[in-house]
Amino acid sequence: RAALPAPDANFAEPAETSRWRGIWPQDTRADAEAAQAAADAGDPAATWQLDPVVVVHRFGLNELGWYRSYVQDARPEDLAGSPGPHTLTIADCPGDPPRACPTEARVTVDQLLRPGDPSGIWFVTAFDETSAEAATEARVRRFVEDFLTARNMGSASLVEDMVSRQAMDQYEAGGNGLALYGPVDDPAFTGYEFSIDEITEIDGAQHEAFVRITERFEDRSGETFIERLVVGRGEAVRGDPLPLVVLEAYRVGPPPGDPQMASEDAVRDFVQAFLQARLAGVAAEDHLSPTARDQYARHERGLYLYGEEHERGPGFNYSGGDVISVEAVDTGSFEVLVALTIGEQEIDRTIHETLIVRRSDGAAADFAPWTIDSATGSG
Repeated sequence: RAALPAPDANFAEPAETSRWRGIWPQDTRADAEAAQAAADAGDPAATWQLDPVVVVHRFGLNELGWYRSYVQDARPEDLAGSPGPHTLTIADCPGDPPRACPTEARVTVDQLLRPGDPSGIWFVTAFDETSAEAATEARVRRFVEDFLTARNMGSASLVEDMVSRQAMDQYEAGGNGLALYGPVDDPAFTGYEFSIDEITEIDGAQHEAFVRITERFEDRSGETFIERLVVGRGEAVRGDPLPLVVLEAYRVGPPPGDPQMASEDAVRDFVQAFLQARLAGVAAEDHLSPTARDQYARHERGLYLYGEEHERGPGFNYSGGDVISVEAVDTGSFEVLVALTIGEQEIDRTIHETLIVRRSDGAAADFAPWTIDSATGSG
């Protein structure tokens, strides 16, 4: 009987007998074969897939949405001529030798069309999503730190790669004293001193960062204030879509310890007491102005002062309430966003209200009884 032919290293199972295992950059066999043909033709849009380390690096940037990506445990020369699959560690901080980073992922790559052939392109077949997403806040923090450093350097080219057109317009408009580079016309100005007070998730795609900024001069410290930055995936001023850019920017107030910030703390306590009164079902009206009482009485935009009044019927009580944010409107009033949970167990639902809180008439600056001037429901 004639001998069987030797296995062909370039052989791959036909589509009808194998399931395509690639998940990135091509997630179908047809797209993968088109990319392989392009790489064979020398097309730069596909030849980068000939290097497994580059594939893993770009996966971190383009698919996981990282601002920076470093392959921790392999170099191209280490994998040259080595058949896959390979599982590599990527992180958003450099490490040589490898070191622990707040954000890491394990990514597996393989040559699915031409195993072991240097002309075969590489594909991501699996990755550890849990570790890749475990420290999103840490990535946002480092991006904000880099943005602040670029501002201190006065580097317009770097800044324009990190802010959206909307945010740049906000800085150029200078609302409430917002400025990218500070009072640069003063020869004694030496730069900003920054610290990040807080980073919180707005939704699955965006975060907000509160940054404390102090102007520094050769002979003195200048003004200290707070900036609020909204950070997320978007298009930079230069037109490049990026995983992280500053989408919006606001100057929202002075730092803790100043009279305004002390007022914000007092307002937060006042509104929290209002929420507790609503949960207890007693005396919440005492916190309201006549206008706000009328809004709740008319259930304007879904406003219900006590849970049992809610549209879902008697006994459908509020089960929790929290102050989400407090922002100054002017020297005597604040906008407060609150969240209320209604229902129990699997029928829980969170609703939001926006409250305008102001000093009661005749209140002295150092003694601030408050009142809820108006309220807006979320529905």
